[in-house]
Order: sequence, then C-alpha cells, then structure tokens
Amino acid sequence: MKASYRPQFLTDIEETADYLYAQAGDDLVARWRQAVKQTRKLVTQFPEIGHLRADLPIEGIRTFYVKGFPNWLIFYHIAKDHIEFLRAKHAMMHLPGLFEPPASEG
Repeated sequence: MKASYRPQFLTDIEETADYLYAQAGDDLVARWRQAVKQTRKLVTQFPEIGHLRADLPIEGIRTFYVKGFPNWLIFYHIAKDHIEFLRAKHAMMHLPGLFEPPASEG
C-alpha cells in the first residue's frame, strides 16, 4: 500500500531527532530514523497492526509504537488506497490535543 505524510508528521520526526541529538548524540538519532523507517514499512505492509484509537477526536486514527522506542507512537489513518501518516509523538503527551484545531485568537 502507498503512503503519504502530513507535513506535521515530518516536522515531528525532525523535532524528535533534534531532541534525541541533544540528549544522546548522533548514534541515537541514527537509530531513531532507522526505527521510524522500519515502523513505517511495517505499518504500510500490515495497516491494521496498529491500535484503533477511540480516545482521539478524529475517527479512524490508529497508533503503533516505533520499533525500539516504545515511548514513541506513530499516528496514522487507513484511506482507501494509501496509509496517511499523521503524527509521531511521545506517548505521555496529551494525545487528544494533537488533533484539535488551534484555538482562534481573538
């Protein structure tokens, strides 16, 4: 199955890489990027492998742990002809807030 990536997914990957670099350096970042790549491949091959999330405000979102980084989740949606990768975030965040529209400034 084909894959598409929301811009925020790609931003999440880069922000996490920056965080991990500051914590432990290049080796950890390289492992992170490889783990994300392997996890994306697995999800693309077996889309229903992830947990369907009823606790999130958008119906049909699934999550799957990044291989080797069990505190990090990949959020995705199964469309008719592709997998749409939405976000990649630490599991201890306020997850429903990841998908709420930004508050309007008044």
